[in-house]
Amino acid sequence: MAVRFQFESNAPASEVVLHVNMKDNTRLQQTEALGHLGVNLIHSCFYKNKNPKDFIISLTDNLSSGRVEIDMIRFSGPAFKDYDNRLMCLELIEQKLTPAVMFNAQGDVIQPGDLIYDQALFVQRGAFRPVTNVNLQISESGLKQFAIDFDLELPSEEKSKSELKNKETKNKETKNKKQKDFPISLLEITMKQLHHNAQSDDLDRKDFLDRVDCLSKLGVPVIISDFVHFYELKEYLRTLTQKPLAMVIGGNQLDYFFDDDRHEELDGGLFESAARLFDLKTCVYVYPYKTDQICSNTKSFFPPEKISHLFQYLLANGKLKDLSDCDEVNISKLASEIRKMLSENNPAWEKAVPKKVVDHIKKNKLFR
Repeated sequence: MAVRFQFESNAPASEVVLHVNMKDNTRLQQTEALGHLGVNLIHSCFYKNKNPKDFIISLTDNLSSGRVEIDMIRFSGPAFKDYDNRLMCLELIEQKLTPAVMFNAQGDVIQPGDLIYDQALFVQRGAFRPVTNVNLQISESGLKQFAIDFDLELPSEEKSKSELKNKETKNKETKNKKQKDFPISLLEITMKQLHHNAQSDDLDRKDFLDRVDCLSKLGVPVIISDFVHFYELKEYLRTLTQKPLAMVIGGNQLDYFFDDDRHEELDGGLFESAARLFDLKTCVYVYPYKTDQICSNTKSFFPPEKISHLFQYLLANGKLKDLSDCDEVNISKLASEIRKMLSENNPAWEKAVPKKVVDHIKKNKLFR
């Protein structure tokens, strides 16, 4: 859905493009909702363009919650010269108009289906504040194991970036055609982390942009979501693909992952959470968390007796497994320690962060 208009006399054209998922059950209801949305969009272009937040809120005037989902919006032209498309998509999440938005490998806002429709996905969740060498090593090792476990083909190293760049265009053209394709490695940041230790709304937004900018330097696609639990992310991704799906967690997160009290919003508690997360083509990898004293993984994790049978079932059926080829990865260095070294002007942090990200952080004085 799009509007192109002239904001004032003799001005160049301005444009708004958005992708809408209709949630009503009947075509008549969808037609009505789309009509309201179109009128609101035109009204916002002329009367709400000075305040980005007001623009987004006014899109659903006279529409009850849940009738439409807007998962991508893009602005251009002089009427929106102060708009940042990345922040506008963040606003879509904050206003509950979509549970997630996506940025491609170049850091541009895209409709998620353009990149990941009908693709096998390997997803690493995190704050990435900043992204570290360990994050990239985990993705590389996990993707290799994912390909072996589900009999997937991986591109050669020199082709992988070009394949990812071309996939967005190819999916737009061939969404409904069967095709053999390479799995995609994604990074996901939950909105719950964007407010961590923030002092104001402005700091939240700047911090968000800093992370996206750093990740775009590495040519990695990113999902920003409002999901707390893994099953929520999985169910969202299943609306876009039925191909194999894998996620990765740290060994130090197993206590959290199997904490029954953290799933009280579900009638079935932890058992229901596991049932909604694990299907025939979904698994979770565990990378070891290492310190001088311990190495945490599935072999060193002993859950409470009441859930031990669930834990053993997931292990026995390959739904939960340790990530291999991580012996040389120094996973004990946390992002919080890197930020501390940054604040103290300790140059040792540079060894833990990819070179392109190091240069970007130093140039813009980020995460201090």
